[in-house]
Amino acid sequence: MPMKELFTRLGYDELLKQERPLLGENYVLDPASLSSTKDFKAVHESVFLRENPLALVRQIHLQNASKPHTSLNVTLAVCWNGFHDALALLFRFAGSFERAVPLVSVVSTMVAHEFGDFGVAWPWSGKGDPDILAFVRNNALVGIRAHDGAQTPVLLGREVDTALRTRKTTDRYSDTAHELFTELKKRQGEIPRVPSTGKLPLGTLSEGAFKFFFLSASGSVNREAGRAQSWYYRAGTQKGRQEITLYWSDAGILPKRDRLNLDVI
Repeated sequence: MPMKELFTRLGYDELLKQERPLLGENYVLDPASLSSTKDFKAVHESVFLRENPLALVRQIHLQNASKPHTSLNVTLAVCWNGFHDALALLFRFAGSFERAVPLVSVVSTMVAHEFGDFGVAWPWSGKGDPDILAFVRNNALVGIRAHDGAQTPVLLGREVDTALRTRKTTDRYSDTAHELFTELKKRQGEIPRVPSTGKLPLGTLSEGAFKFFFLSASGSVNREAGRAQSWYYRAGTQKGRQEITLYWSDAGILPKRDRLNLDVI
């Protein structure tokens, strides 16, 4: 049975006809505060912005403090454009493994474990507790991969889903002014101008507790050589009104966004 057919049988196609609200309140995964992971510590963490579908993705590697061979890889993502993108990301997650998924052992997290708007779970051996699970709650994706994790993936999934389910929601995301663009407009005017293929200094970002990500339809945003905290925009050859989008995130999964319009002349 192909993965797509399995997802259809579990109700995936029907959910694509529905909508869900957007996560409106940030969530930070703190292993020490959860009963399922109180014996685990984070040994590595990475965060990146995925463009298609547009999502902030945080990956956390947890290791049991007393049993180093017991570990969890947790993926948390918020899809900026909504529920359908989160479902698409879940489908990609389920199909991202190099080894064959034992499809006959895949169960719905909603039916078997009572959490998530939609989700799947399976043991690699074909029986016993799941080694892998992934589910969607509103526009958030949670993926858990366990090594020698016993019941931990299900317990963690349920705790995270409870936290996401009880958070505030919203119908749309609005922009939040960031001082990088605010200060640039003070220097360059409300709509900065830059020659085709020219360079526009944007300013300085002190990362610290925040991670910053830029998107631009034309041209690119880069760090200054030798000055990692300084950024500039290199215009492309396409002239006219362009837009730079800045996303930034703290330790949580819900980023903030600001946008800058500029003219390439």
